[in-house]
This record gives sequence, structure tokens and C-alpha cells, in this order.
Amino acid sequence: MAVCIRRIISREEQDCYLPLLLVANPSEKLVRQDLARGELHILEDKGLYISCAIVAPLNLATCELLNLATRSGYEHKGYAKVLLHYLFAIYRYSYSSMVVGTADFSNEALNLYESQGFQRIRVIENYFTDNYPYPLFDKDKTCKDLIVLERKLT
Repeated sequence: MAVCIRRIISREEQDCYLPLLLVANPSEKLVRQDLARGELHILEDKGLYISCAIVAPLNLATCELLNLATRSGYEHKGYAKVLLHYLFAIYRYSYSSMVVGTADFSNEALNLYESQGFQRIRVIENYFTDNYPYPLFDKDKTCKDLIVLERKLT
């Protein structure tokens, strides 16, 4: 796998990746808020963008992975893992840990994060019911709680 990962700074260019970002978070309003405070990274393979991630500061010691999405048809091929390892490598110079949140029924996401060294640190009850105006589903199950995981970067 010969991939290219780059940071997208231009707001106009970031808009090109909005459909992929909406795969991980269906709220355009929240995705735009994440883009405004974070950095967008794109993984490309042979000129096609495959995965993307938004990372933002949470505090002086911790950054937050706000969005991680992979293009349909390219899941389970290692692209998200490659992008995660790149993010771990570049953010370890500025932060001691990275956190990420995912839905309580997102077993694929939880498995990915835990396989990459993230550990569950807390549950935010009713996160999805309190923060979205409509029910969110993952594999036909209604998302209710947010599972927060953390990985040390040092």
C-alpha cells in the first residue's frame, strides 16, 4: 500500500471532503464546527481519497479525534489504521494523549480503536439523544450513549 497523507488547510478544499466526513457524523453543522476548530487529514491511494480524520486540541495535554471515516468499499483494508498511526506519530510531539468518542453500538469502531491501543475511559449517557434532533442508528440499533476512549501518545 503506497499512500499519501496530507493536511487540508483551505476551507474551500475541505468542503470537497464533506460527504465522506458525514459518514462518521451525519450532522453537517457538527462536522463544520469540528473543521473550524480542528485539522483535516486525508489519506489518498493512487490519487483517490480513501480515509479522512479531523483532530483538534482538547486541552494542553490531549487532542481529540473528532472524525474518522473511510470511503465505502475500502473498509477493512487497513487504510484507517495507517491514517491513525500517522496521526499518532505527528501529534505525539504536541500532546501526551488522544481521545475519541464513538456510539455505544459501534462495535466496528470500538474494535478498531481498541486494537490500536485506545482504552475506554468513560461513558457519556444520552449523548446522541441529547445532541441530535433525530435518532441515529448503527446496524439498526439506536445510538444513545457515547463511549470515550483514550490512547497515550508518548
